[in-house]
Amino acid sequence: MNVKSKKAKTLLSMCNLQGIGLEIGGGISPLLPKSKGFNIETLDIMDKKSQIEQYESWGIKRSAESIQEVDNTMQKGGSYVDAVGKTSYFDFIAASCVIEHTVCIISFLRDCMELLRPDGILALAVPDKRFIFDHYRPLSGIAEAIDCYNKEDKSRHSTGILCEQFLNYVAISNNGYSLANSPADVKNIIDSYISSDGYRDFHHWVFTKSSFELLLLDLISLGFLNNLRIISSHSQGVEFYVNIQKTEACTPEIDNDRRLELLREIEKEQIDKCFSSDNTNLIAFCRDYKSDSLYIYGTGYSGYEAALILDSLDIEFNGFIVSDERPKPDLFMSHPVYHLSDLNFTGKKTGIILAMTAASTESVVPLLEARGVTDYIEV
Repeated sequence: MNVKSKKAKTLLSMCNLQGIGLEIGGGISPLLPKSKGFNIETLDIMDKKSQIEQYESWGIKRSAESIQEVDNTMQKGGSYVDAVGKTSYFDFIAASCVIEHTVCIISFLRDCMELLRPDGILALAVPDKRFIFDHYRPLSGIAEAIDCYNKEDKSRHSTGILCEQFLNYVAISNNGYSLANSPADVKNIIDSYISSDGYRDFHHWVFTKSSFELLLLDLISLGFLNNLRIISSHSQGVEFYVNIQKTEACTPEIDNDRRLELLREIEKEQIDKCFSSDNTNLIAFCRDYKSDSLYIYGTGYSGYEAALILDSLDIEFNGFIVSDERPKPDLFMSHPVYHLSDLNFTGKKTGIILAMTAASTESVVPLLEARGVTDYIEV
């Protein structure tokens, strides 16, 4: 069993992949496909058929092949333990881009610890709000976490959080971040939400790496969580990865020196304009190519942030590439955008920066290699 994607290798490096795992919300980009031999159960709020219908409604056609069969489905806002029907069973739990969607973060973490065996690992990939559509939202903190936990109804998000999400939601354009919704749009969204009792999925929680660590430490020191500890945290592109280990129940005292250190880190993160991750490998890769032979593959959030990194490092590149089936603007961030078939790489040393999801990377790499391009790096 080999973990192929760079993301999975980094995120799951502390997990016992020979053991029994649970992947929550794998969608079209599962970290550990069952087809590769991993002993994995899956959990989601929708079964495979419903997920395929949802992705196809968004114009994503390859969902049928990518989505795994869902072993456990849960009620929206329900208990993960009740959905799986097991306790102290899994050696590890993998959840990529899941925790920010939960209604109650304390209940989620408690449920995960109940599902894990002693010393089991919860591996989380969490979006860093600075680099995505949550860019202008305030950080989630201890007050929201405790208030959500004390609510009797945890079946859906509060109207206030929904308002905050859509009022400050940003879109990416050539000029950077811009607000996607007008106040009138948001009022219509709120009115519709209040008049229904249905669940609406969005980012309830927004973090940077240090703000997430501080929240967990505070919840532990105040006794809301008592059987876990953070054993590693690592920034990677537009996300950060956190490994949390199940421990014996205790309430360790967290000193103010550590809290103050994290508060200062949060302050620094808020004014940082480029990625906090180490760009040494990217710099070394780019040095091997002339500016007219260096491209970024992808024009989504990751492509946007990759271009920001290159700009901050004074590295010039030719433009962006998108796959032939994708719509193509003429320019993105003032750089030309090419369909893959538009370019001729024959006899030319070309470097490609892959700025996309792990699943997209797996489908794009064979296309590049078929055209003679073997030099690429994931960001």
